[in-house]
Amino acid sequence: MHFQPGFRLMYDAIAWQGVDHPETYWRALIKSLCPYDRAECARPGVKEAFLAATAECFRQGAGGLVTDATLLYRAWDFDLGRVGNHVDFWQGGADTLVPPQINRQVADAVPAHSWNAVADGGHFVFLGEIDRILARAAEA
Repeated sequence: MHFQPGFRLMYDAIAWQGVDHPETYWRALIKSLCPYDRAECARPGVKEAFLAATAECFRQGAGGLVTDATLLYRAWDFDLGRVGNHVDFWQGGADTLVPPQINRQVADAVPAHSWNAVADGGHFVFLGEIDRILARAAEA
């Protein structure tokens, strides 16, 4: 999807549902997730934190996410091959929201990187792998 009005329409709809109808939004989100993500989202406090973050994300409208999505799909003004630091990428193989190939393309352009694939992981892989992620960060 490279069409900014399409992003606008999609994120405006998500904002409307997420802010004005959070329970409906949460149920629809959960249905769209892989089993790994459903388990992570069932942990105490995750739903409340996610819905609060959703409300804050859209407090000023969907413009921020529209810009984010637009930037993701266009050529960037800098060369990822010049990133000098090591970068760890974490990706769930069963992510139903962001396909692994999108992040893999970015990772492969960074010379010094680690690709940490969690085969059954999903979009919320950071919750399930937080101990490993923080341990890797502490090593850096």
